[in-house]
Amino acid sequence: MKRVIQQRSFFLRDGLQIFDEEGEVCFSADAEAATFRSEWRLRDPEGREKALITRKFSPLRPVFTAAAGEASLRIVKKATLFRQIYEIRPLGWLAEGDPSSREYFLRRGEQEIARIAPGGPGRNRRTEVLIEDKKNELPVLCTALVIRSVLDRAASMKA
Repeated sequence: MKRVIQQRSFFLRDGLQIFDEEGEVCFSADAEAATFRSEWRLRDPEGREKALITRKFSPLRPVFTAAAGEASLRIVKKATLFRQIYEIRPLGWLAEGDPSSREYFLRRGEQEIARIAPGGPGRNRRTEVLIEDKKNELPVLCTALVIRSVLDRAASMKA
C-alpha cells in the first residue's frame, strides 16, 4: 500500500496532505500544529481526528508520543554516529535510515514493515511511504511524520 505525504504549498505552515495510490486525499495534518512542530493532528477527509502526535521537548534527543487509533506509541530518536535510528515502542519497531538521502526502513527484527523515502519532483516536499500491511497504516504514518519533522527541522537550522 502506498501513501504520499505532500506539503499543501511551499510554506510548511500550510500543512500536509496524505494521498492514496489513486491520488485521493486520505488524511491531512493540522496546519497550525505543523507551524510549531510540537503537535500534529492527523485527520481523515471528513475532519475526524485519527491520530495525535506530540513532541516532548528533551535537551538530549527528540521524543514523540502518538495516539493512533487505539495504539499509544512512543517514538524515540536514538543516539548514533552515522545513521538515524528511531525506536517505536511498544511495537518493537526500528526505523533506520540516512538523513542525507531521506530514505528510512521500518522493521521489526528482519520483517520489513514500511519504507519511507523522498518521491518525485520537489523531493524535500514529498515523501512516499510504502506500507506492507494496512493494519499498520496509522502507526507507520505517525512514524513517517515524526521522521520528516526531525529532518525538516534539521534542514531549517542549517539554512
